[in-house]
Amino acid sequence: VNASQVEHYVGSPINFWCEVNAPAEERDPTNLYMQHLQDTGNEHRADVLRQSYAAAASKSYYAETEGFHSTLEMMAGGERHISQMPLWDLTNGLKGNPHVLIRTDSIPSDLGDYSYHVAEVRSARRITDAHRLKAATLNRLLGAIQGFEPESILIINMDGDHEFVHMSEFAARLDTVLSEMREVADGTRAILATHGAAEWPWQSYVNRMAAERRCVSLVSGVGATMQRTLSDAGLVTVDDLAGADLNALTGLRGIGAKTARRFNSSAKAISGGQPVPRHNGIEIPTATTEVFFDFEGSDPRLNQDGLGVVNYLIGAVIRQRGQEPEFLPFIAHSPAEEETVVRDFISWANSLDSALFYHWHNYEKTHLTKMAVQYGIDPYESQKMLGRMVDLHPIATDAYAFPTYGDGLKNIAKYLGFSWRQDDVDGLTTVALYHKYLQSGARDGDVMRRILDYNEDDCMATMYVFDWLRSQANVS
Repeated sequence: VNASQVEHYVGSPINFWCEVNAPAEERDPTNLYMQHLQDTGNEHRADVLRQSYAAAASKSYYAETEGFHSTLEMMAGGERHISQMPLWDLTNGLKGNPHVLIRTDSIPSDLGDYSYHVAEVRSARRITDAHRLKAATLNRLLGAIQGFEPESILIINMDGDHEFVHMSEFAARLDTVLSEMREVADGTRAILATHGAAEWPWQSYVNRMAAERRCVSLVSGVGATMQRTLSDAGLVTVDDLAGADLNALTGLRGIGAKTARRFNSSAKAISGGQPVPRHNGIEIPTATTEVFFDFEGSDPRLNQDGLGVVNYLIGAVIRQRGQEPEFLPFIAHSPAEEETVVRDFISWANSLDSALFYHWHNYEKTHLTKMAVQYGIDPYESQKMLGRMVDLHPIATDAYAFPTYGDGLKNIAKYLGFSWRQDDVDGLTTVALYHKYLQSGARDGDVMRRILDYNEDDCMATMYVFDWLRSQANVS
């Protein structure tokens, strides 16, 4: 078992199952966003190693056995730091490549009057148990080799913050995880393919398997825990849930009357292939000027002092009665221009009389509120705009259950007939595209055009859903 596989298993057990069992050709190709994550992760690790462990011993190798032999020589020679060299423990069936091994002179081991401990460098801001258990696996490997297992493992996050993982807190769980992984590998432990459970590169494959089985996880809001609850009650497929008795459904753990009705109506919509009304009539606030807007947020590593995410683009489609819709983008050509973008957008929005501002879900309102506080915008000005925002997501999903595997804008707008112009660009891809745009010195107009086209389509999709809802509604 590779230490990296432990991280993958904890994060998504079905991903590990796919690595063992799925045909290689079913892997999703590397996309721009995943390449961006890999590249920036490598850059961050290289920066930390250069700044803190510049003299670390390392050696290129062609085969892992050759590399492990070099690691042993370095450890036996007492190198102060050893960087990105392989460890093997054939007795326990483990291997891995710690980012750094750091010599400790105060604790002896089989190597002599010194020992080593593990340091891992992560490009994430929030360290997860998946990260910690990978580090614990490397620590166990190290302990088997040097005859002493350290209690503490160092993890350095993207901000340079240090977290010490205590082996005593994770040893038992690591034993369980390794046992489960071996059962998956030898075929004695099954992992059910549920919709949304897989991460790249197995998302498409797992979601397709779930759809072919008509798994109850296709219903929006049915995660792994709820899927087990429903399955234990004999509700394995979407069709089972569509035909379930509401009183019986309400009696299940974690399901109240409202949730039971939502699950049941969603299942009926998927089963029947048609939207199912959830109540009679829809009231949608309207105005003579309608603005449909959408944020594009970037990699938090680009913003050292602000909110964590750089909201580098606010795109707005404005439609006034009797006129064609017009797209207006507010662009930050560098992360430092985020304040200018939000100020310009709020000023423009407040210049519009009798306008309402439609968006999908809570991201826009949450981040606009935070940025207004962050940049000291006059509360009267910010509230004047915020008070005229209308979230279409709850209006749409409270009124209808759609025959879609999720209730995101793309799910619903595509079902209703809207098409995005670019098949290979989504919200995550734009993160990588913006990073590429910055690397060009904000001169690559083709890259920015791809971002703008995607953002405009998101705004137009919001308008498309709005128009469909109005066609079904009693408009206030």
